[in-house]
Amino acid sequence: MEIYSEQSTNNKSADDMLCIETLSPNTIVNYMENICLIDSSSDFELEEWNIYNFLHDLPEKWKLSKFAFYKKQLIGYVICSKKNENNVHIHRFIVLKNNQNLGIGSKLLMHIIKTVPDGTCITLKVKKKNLKAITFYEKKGFVKFAEEDVNYLYKKIV
Repeated sequence: MEIYSEQSTNNKSADDMLCIETLSPNTIVNYMENICLIDSSSDFELEEWNIYNFLHDLPEKWKLSKFAFYKKQLIGYVICSKKNENNVHIHRFIVLKNNQNLGIGSKLLMHIIKTVPDGTCITLKVKKKNLKAITFYEKKGFVKFAEEDVNYLYKKIV
């Protein structure tokens, strides 16, 4: 599969491009079935979320959170919010299993980094058993700063 960013000048049609869009309550409602399919593709047990979790309003959630579409199909998303003046927390970050390792997660993360002011600390939790995600975050400059029963806490200052 070829992946193109929304800024691509390639002659491919828009249907062949990767498109990153800002999350909205309407897109969540419209794509809830796809969101559940993406969640179920995970190798790791995710905390179960229902539509109310996804629609729960948090500070700057609708500005910071993103959906990734490829050929108009939802293939991943990141949900985050502003915790305080200098901290953004990633609550949920997942790419459909068969679309991983194609740079989609990197593009979603870059959209968040571009959105927040310099000096912002981005935090997240990752399951201790999820070595693939740990490797991804560490390659992106996140460092482990705390540990819980089943999770590591990571942060990156942008």
